[in-house]
Amino acid sequence: MARRDQGLYEDYFEVIRNNKEPKKTREREEGNKELPILKYEEEIEEAIRNNSECIIIGETGSGKTTQIPLMLLEKLGPDEKVAITQPRRVAARSVSSYVASNVGCRVGEEVGYQVRFEDHTSEGTRVNFMTDGILLRKMQEDPMLSEYSAVMVDEAHERSLNIDITLGLLKRLQRKREKAGFKPIKIVVTSATLEKEKFAGYFSEAPMVEVPGRLHPVDVYNMETDEKKQFMDRRGNFDYIEAATDKVSKIVGSKKEGDVLIFMPGKMEIDRTIDQIGGLGLDDVEVLPLYGSMSPEDQDKIFKKGGPRKVIVSTNIAETSVTIPGIRHVVDSGLIKQKEFDPQTGIESLVTRFHAKSGCKQRMGRAGRLASGECWQLYSKDEYEQRQEFQTPEIQRSDLAHVVLMMKDMNIEDVRSFEFIDPPQRESLEQAIKELKTLGALDEDENITEIGEIMADLPLEPKIARMVIEADKHNCVETVCTIAAFLGNRSVFVRPKGKEREADQAHERFKVKESDFLTLLKVWKEYEANRQNYNWARENFLQGKVLDEVKNIRFQLFKALRRNGIRATKNEDPETIGKSIASGLIGNLMSYNSRHSYRRVQDNQTGIYIHPGSTTFGSDPKFFVPAEIMVTSKTFARTCQEVKPEWLPEIAPHLVEEKPQKAFYDKVTDRVVRKVQYNLKGQYSSFLEREEGVEGEEAIEALAEALAFEKVEGVAEVRQNKAIAEYLNRLWVKAEGKI
Repeated sequence: MARRDQGLYEDYFEVIRNNKEPKKTREREEGNKELPILKYEEEIEEAIRNNSECIIIGETGSGKTTQIPLMLLEKLGPDEKVAITQPRRVAARSVSSYVASNVGCRVGEEVGYQVRFEDHTSEGTRVNFMTDGILLRKMQEDPMLSEYSAVMVDEAHERSLNIDITLGLLKRLQRKREKAGFKPIKIVVTSATLEKEKFAGYFSEAPMVEVPGRLHPVDVYNMETDEKKQFMDRRGNFDYIEAATDKVSKIVGSKKEGDVLIFMPGKMEIDRTIDQIGGLGLDDVEVLPLYGSMSPEDQDKIFKKGGPRKVIVSTNIAETSVTIPGIRHVVDSGLIKQKEFDPQTGIESLVTRFHAKSGCKQRMGRAGRLASGECWQLYSKDEYEQRQEFQTPEIQRSDLAHVVLMMKDMNIEDVRSFEFIDPPQRESLEQAIKELKTLGALDEDENITEIGEIMADLPLEPKIARMVIEADKHNCVETVCTIAAFLGNRSVFVRPKGKEREADQAHERFKVKESDFLTLLKVWKEYEANRQNYNWARENFLQGKVLDEVKNIRFQLFKALRRNGIRATKNEDPETIGKSIASGLIGNLMSYNSRHSYRRVQDNQTGIYIHPGSTTFGSDPKFFVPAEIMVTSKTFARTCQEVKPEWLPEIAPHLVEEKPQKAFYDKVTDRVVRKVQYNLKGQYSSFLEREEGVEGEEAIEALAEALAFEKVEGVAEVRQNKAIAEYLNRLWVKAEGKI
């Protein structure tokens, strides 16, 4: 068991470390006897025993996440296993630790967990906590999920993309098991708040158990209009960061017991909030951030007991599953940051929205987990009532290319009629299918191709997976895999507060002006040259944990490629690598427009800018490809690779028109040649001109024309020979197509 797991719930591990009797009975009967869910234990067990599917709804603090796994463990046979999904890695790790302590085992024995790059399970693991992404990968490899007798999908109200896909696949799996004569799998869907009628109908009127109440009361205070006026900025906008800081000051100043949890929409707002709270000069207070892209070690600091009072500033990652010891006060901005995908442009936006009522209730409940608490909502009651009941499901606002490719790989031919709880936009499915056809993953009949099967086997987004496959043509698979392993991960570069200039200077040595991709490769090469030393990474303001994950992803990629007969060839020529990257990302080819602005070639989308964090920023390359396009304050292209004009006829012939000019005799080189101009299709001006040699009859005619009408050194007297001149003239006329 990893050291950080031992620190999550210190009191629960006291028994395990001292090799005492398992304390399962004492925990269930004494420590947890007040949990609301235990009053419904018989009803829940009956619903699970008598039905293939059931839905359990319990408020935050009811104990559903920790107690239902124990119920399943007790009721299943000794050789049966249960998979329990959590929406985030930190939840899978922390909940498995808590449940293991209840069972009286170490994490990885009877109770374990699997998240990306961490597998704390063994042959004897019967209860396996995992992220929903891990379960999807298991279902991709084993569509019947034959290893498990039961699956519990926790926090279903979050309606993440993976949760909706998981539920659809589980419903399909149930039918397949029935046809094959297999025993039905037990599907338990749990949630704090849920559109219960919709879910019950989706699972053929599955029985539902509702667990009312939470463990401790929470007093709720709204910020009405008059109070909000004192926090208006110069533009008349409500400054929720200043308002949250003020609430923290008053909570700490009131001498009330307990830690504080503040909900902010994103990392930028978290950083600003921490800065402002730091400026208050509060004694004996530790301010900690919490967001998804942090390393597990940094996330786990929130569980530390003892020491100064904690003020935790978090995204909605702390909204579900994760119980943070000591929280008695919640300050809720009422905002959430989410990605929204426009299928017409194929571009994602990162936008701040008002959180739904269900999410606000979840946040409020965080204050009443371990004792009575209070929640300060930085919005009025009227504002709350105007919000939608539930957040828009992620599947209705996401790029679905990865989802469609996975479904095709699982032999789901008609993705349009797949039984989603809430079907995605038709436009989004069509856009995903079109993109996969462009990438060569699907053929014209929408069947998965051999290339598509390889892409589906790689733990990468489709565009990045195609980039790796293109590298095979250029014999640089290992090199491009290394680069791909960095993409979609947290940034490897760190800029600690107060050391930004020092960090920027350290990062400068890695930068390759024409390519962010080659910059990442340079980081890896130097990391390897320094024997993958964490101290070296820290000294150079690099995240050692990210570099560790890159190493793991590389290994996964090499393994998957080897399964598919692709060797990990190595070629470090920058031009070769650049061509491979550009080939895979050619759908995002950008052409310079004006005033640092670019247009995307495939659809003429304009107003796209290179992100200031890119190494290519300020150089205004004529062409480039980005790994990602995201709308924030502007439409920014991130992680960019310059594309040299001379590459385009080779890597993107479908985007290029050739315009050969008339052949002519070149006196300097003594050759017949022609100039060839290259235009992007639909564009009049050429971006490239090349000279190529001409042979055969066309060369003879060009030479004849030169001899007949130009002064060619050494053969000027030819024009005096009438017979030859007439012959050459006839050739010239013929070349003009007049005879």
